[in-house]
Amino acid sequence: MRKKILLLLILSGLISLIGRSGKREKVLAQTAIETLRPDGPGSSTQLSRAGCSVNWQCVDEETADGDKTYVYQSSYWDWRRDLYSLSDTTASGTVSSVTIAIRVRVFYGWAQVRTVLRTHGSIYKGSTHFINSTSYITITQKYSNNPYTNNPWTWDEVNALEAGVSLMSPGYYQPWCTQVYVEVDYTPTPTPTPTATPTPTPTSTPTPTPTPTPTPTPTPTPSPSTKTLCAASTSSGGGAVTATGGIYPDDAYKASERGWRIASYPGSVDFPDYSELQDLYDYDGATPVSNLSAITSSGIYRTGDAEITSTTNLCGRNVDAVVFVNGDLTISTDFVSPPFDNPSMAELVAARNNCDSSIAFLVSGDVIIAPTVNNIYGIFYAGGDIVTESAAPSPDERLYIFGSLLAKSFSLNRDLEVNNRDYPAEQVIYMPQYFLTLKDLLGQTKVTWRER
Repeated sequence: MRKKILLLLILSGLISLIGRSGKREKVLAQTAIETLRPDGPGSSTQLSRAGCSVNWQCVDEETADGDKTYVYQSSYWDWRRDLYSLSDTTASGTVSSVTIAIRVRVFYGWAQVRTVLRTHGSIYKGSTHFINSTSYITITQKYSNNPYTNNPWTWDEVNALEAGVSLMSPGYYQPWCTQVYVEVDYTPTPTPTPTATPTPTPTSTPTPTPTPTPTPTPTPTPSPSTKTLCAASTSSGGGAVTATGGIYPDDAYKASERGWRIASYPGSVDFPDYSELQDLYDYDGATPVSNLSAITSSGIYRTGDAEITSTTNLCGRNVDAVVFVNGDLTISTDFVSPPFDNPSMAELVAARNNCDSSIAFLVSGDVIIAPTVNNIYGIFYAGGDIVTESAAPSPDERLYIFGSLLAKSFSLNRDLEVNNRDYPAEQVIYMPQYFLTLKDLLGQTKVTWRER
C-alpha cells in the first residue's frame, strides 16, 4: 500500500544570503519533518490484531482510528512486539533526529509499553512506560543519532528502518496500540537563489535597454516512493532435529541406507526469529567478547563471527552460558577427546558427562561443522543452516551431537560409504540437563516424554 508522506515546514534558524541590494541579509532557514508510516510487515509479527487482516494495516492510518483497528498483547507476563517496514522518502538534507511514536491505551488496569526499532539488523527498545489510561495516549522515543553507529542518521538508514511497538500484559489487562509512525526532523538542502541583475542608473545619454530579470525555474518535487518488505513466515517442524526449510542430503552424497530417522514424533514447534531470541534473552545486556576463548564464567555473551578451535576448550571451564553470535559459527575441532569410535549405547550415555559446561549458541547465520569433527556439546540454534560437512571427500567421520539442534534448514551431508548400512552418519544424543542448568538464563522448559 502506498502511503502519503506528510511534509511539515517549520521556520527556525538563520542563514545568510545575498539580497538584491548587494548587502548581506539574514533570511529564515527552513527545517522540515517527514512523517513515515507502516506500509508492510517487518521482521517480527508477534502481536494479536483486531479490525484488520494483517497487523501493519491496524496502525498505518494518518489519523488514528481508535478501537476500530489496533494490535494488542494477549500473552500474560510476556513482552511481544511488532516491527513494520516504512514508506520510503526521497528527501535530502541533514537529519537532526528520528522519533518513533505509538498511540496506546490499556483495556483495564495497567500494562507496560515501549517503542522498538530495527537498524543494521539490530533491535533497540525504547524506555519502558507504565500506563493505566483507558484513553489513547501518544508515547515517543527520540534518537538524535543512529543507535547502532552512534553517528547522525543517513537517508539510507532512514529508508531501511523498521519501527514498531512492544507490549507487555501483566494479566487480563490487555495493552492496545492503534497507531505507529516515525517523524524525521531534518534541514533540507538549500536551493540556490539566482541573483537579479540591477537596473543601471539613467544618464543624459540614451537610456539603455534594461536587462530582463531571469525567472527561476521551479524545481519539481519528486513523488515519494514506497517499499514493501516480506516478513519471514513462521513455520513449524518436528523431531529432535527441527527445520522450517528442509533436511536435504546433496545429490552427490548417499543417504543412510537403513533410513535412520525418528518415527511417529508426536509434536511440533514454532521456529523463533533470531531477533525474537535477542529480545527474550536480554541481548542488550549481554557481555561483548572478541572470541569464544574469552568466556571464562557463567552468563550471557555476544560476539561476531566465531570459530571453535583446539584452543577454545569450552568443555574445560565449567560455565553455564548463552552466547549470541552475530554471523556464522564455525566448529573446527572436537569438544572432547579422544574421539568416539562406534561407541555402544552405554558408552554414549556415559559420554554425556564428558563436558562440564552447558552452553546455548544462538547464531544469526550458519553453524558450519568441519568434516573431521567427531563430537560437539550444547544447544545450537541457527537462523540459517546447520551444515555437518563443509567439504566433499569421503568416507567421513561419524558426528555425535550431545544436545539439541534448531535451524531453518539442515545440510546433513556426511557419507560413511560402506558403513552407511550399519551406522547413522549424524547422531543426536538428547541432553535434558542443559535445559535444567540453563533455566536461569533461558527460562523454564516443558519436556514431553512418551513411551513406545
